[in-house]
Amino acid sequence: MLRKIFVLFFVLFSVPLFAAEETPNIVLIFIDDLGYGDIAPFGGSIPTPNLDKLAKEGRRFTDFASSCPYCSPSRAAILTGALHARVGIHNVLMANSPIGLNPNEETIAEVVKKKGYATAIFGKWHVGDRKEWLPLNQGFDEYYGIPYSNDIGPDRSIPLYRGGLITEGDKTVEILDNAEKNDSLTARYTERAVKFIEKNKDKPFFLYLAHNAVHTPLGVGDKFKGKTSYGKFGDDVFETDWSVGEVVKTLDRLNLRRKTLVIFTSDNGPALAGRKDGGYDTTLREGKGTVFEGGVREPTIFSQPGTIPEGTSTNQFAATIDILPTIAAIIGAPLSGNKIDGKDIRPLLYGKEGAVSLHETYPIYVGGQLLAVRDTRWKLIFPHEYRTSEKTDEVSPEGYPIHKRKKQELALYDLQNDIGETKDVKTEHPEIVKRLQESAENWLKQLGNGRQFGPEVREPAKYVAEK
Repeated sequence: MLRKIFVLFFVLFSVPLFAAEETPNIVLIFIDDLGYGDIAPFGGSIPTPNLDKLAKEGRRFTDFASSCPYCSPSRAAILTGALHARVGIHNVLMANSPIGLNPNEETIAEVVKKKGYATAIFGKWHVGDRKEWLPLNQGFDEYYGIPYSNDIGPDRSIPLYRGGLITEGDKTVEILDNAEKNDSLTARYTERAVKFIEKNKDKPFFLYLAHNAVHTPLGVGDKFKGKTSYGKFGDDVFETDWSVGEVVKTLDRLNLRRKTLVIFTSDNGPALAGRKDGGYDTTLREGKGTVFEGGVREPTIFSQPGTIPEGTSTNQFAATIDILPTIAAIIGAPLSGNKIDGKDIRPLLYGKEGAVSLHETYPIYVGGQLLAVRDTRWKLIFPHEYRTSEKTDEVSPEGYPIHKRKKQELALYDLQNDIGETKDVKTEHPEIVKRLQESAENWLKQLGNGRQFGPEVREPAKYVAEK
């Protein structure tokens, strides 16, 4: 009898504990233009003590890709769990863009709201700036930030800042028209993030902290200027690291750290081409805008002490599109009927023995063109022209260096043994080339190429002017 009572007591009182573990808070920190080797946990020399600590308390993914080496497409992908080419966001969206992320797409925020989560985004949206496409219509309860980059705005007469609009909810509250305002963005987003966590400490929450840092024009708060020996870019990375620390310290202070999954990653590689102040990543080939690893491989950390093995890493391939289905699986939330490309990577996340990547192949589209396809080891790059990190002696009217352009021929790279993509091995492995070419044909049948979109490409939201 006593044994039966004990068993009943255990079942009744253990269920809430298991339920709490199954529905953790989610903090997704998405940095802009941060290269793989720009932070210390991935070999960088800029000091990042808080990210060092996050890595020690979590799991590094050393082969983690964005969907695209540009801002808007990569953001559409992380929000929806689908390749950006599938949801019709192929290029960087400017102010008053005639297209945006279709509200018919299911975002991470909409997934977690099925389980009663409070949701917020502080920072950069950049998937359509019209009111009907802003975060409040895409599953978020709160929004404060810039609907595109901090170098974009409706007023192009303002150098660099161009009148970028700071939006709260669905209303413009401020114009980003000078360096002082730009310098304060990281601190402002961080303050909002801390308040949101404090306000929702007694319920599950999803925080999407999408910094404008470290996109140019670089913005660094007064407390962080000159704090590194890596110039303004290094100071910007250092302040971004501080922001991560403030968020994690808040979770610790409120006893939420073990109940919260923290994800840190970036939208694309460092801005090496066409900018005065770019990243310092020298680990990988090229950077933002290219399909080389420097453009798409992101420094990524998942951390939840007590749940994710601490101080570990995996070299298995995963991608930003995997975040949505993985979160859905963790919290037990159903997904809509929209086809997505992301995979549930919980076995990789929790360090299950023998866990391997679930991606057979992974296409890299840029501007609607399929420029590369890879598997867990090999990458096949198709012929195209790209802007390199090598500078010419010329300067643009805005003062930016003009970079050389090169033609890339068909090439096969062994990413397992040549992460820098220095040696083309297509002649040594014709069978691999053939297999990846066949995979590329399959992706083309689904998603198309250029203006010939495939049958599985969904329409983005489109603005139709009133007559």
